[in-house]
Amino acid sequence: MIMTSNDPQDTSRPSSQMAIWLGYAGLIPFVISAAAVLLFDEDPFLQETAGQALVAYGAVILSFLGGVRWGRALGASSKETQTRDFVLSVLPSIFGWSCLLLPIISGGIFLLIFGYLWQLYVDLKATRNHSLPRWFGRLRLRLTVGAIIALVAGGLGLL
Repeated sequence: MIMTSNDPQDTSRPSSQMAIWLGYAGLIPFVISAAAVLLFDEDPFLQETAGQALVAYGAVILSFLGGVRWGRALGASSKETQTRDFVLSVLPSIFGWSCLLLPIISGGIFLLIFGYLWQLYVDLKATRNHSLPRWFGRLRLRLTVGAIIALVAGGLGLL
């Protein structure tokens, strides 16, 4: 029998480990799409398609990150906190969707980078005030850096 602590900050908990592994696996489509943008530089159609895939996946994941706030809002102890978290939970979806409507290089990719930085700020603030576990903040920082590197590489490849 494996013994783990009940501390939600403990990254040895099975749920924490699963989140960490799945989080890193979520970087795979970023890496593949960015690499495709760079590799298909001789074929404008394939390169554009890879760029669209990169922006689309970036928008989906940004929307997914807003779900953290939604879940937290459901268990909020005050109406004010709940309202704030519900509002913060839908903003990434709306922002990500708007990135899909813009030309990839002139707006979509680079606005997504801003969206990821803003969401990282919100998540790190939540870990500092202990409404989210510390391990989540560390994970979000690493995953955001990975996503932004892929977005920058894809954006530069499309220039």
